[in-house]
Amino acid sequence: MNKPRYEALDHTADARVRVSGDSMEALFANAAFALFDTMADLGCVQTRQRLSLHVSADNRERLLHAWLSELLFLFATQHLLLSEFCIRSLTPTRLEAEVGGEPLDLGRHTFYTEVKAVTFHQLRVECREGEWIAEIIFDI
Repeated sequence: MNKPRYEALDHTADARVRVSGDSMEALFANAAFALFDTMADLGCVQTRQRLSLHVSADNRERLLHAWLSELLFLFATQHLLLSEFCIRSLTPTRLEAEVGGEPLDLGRHTFYTEVKAVTFHQLRVECREGEWIAEIIFDI
């Protein structure tokens, strides 16, 4: 049985998720999936566009925040629904990735809610017994 990429957690006003992965690369890819899966049904999203992204930050938490914020910026400015996330290179302070998806089409895609921002509130990234785990709150 495959472990889910993430789980939704209770939160009073925003969307809170716990993301896991067997590597830091898997964690970052699964966090990106959770972001877009919160916004829309990714089952209908096709890979019609691919982009290479590079982000950097001072530490893992800030890097995760920068990564997700960059993806959210692509949605906000280009209306791209992304569903494929391939982490090419990752250190605690730098990420290189290729992402894939297509522009939002309300005639084909089920859109749930807009994520306004990725918050720093209670953001954490840690490794527990060989499993990478992050908790993230999305401002919706």
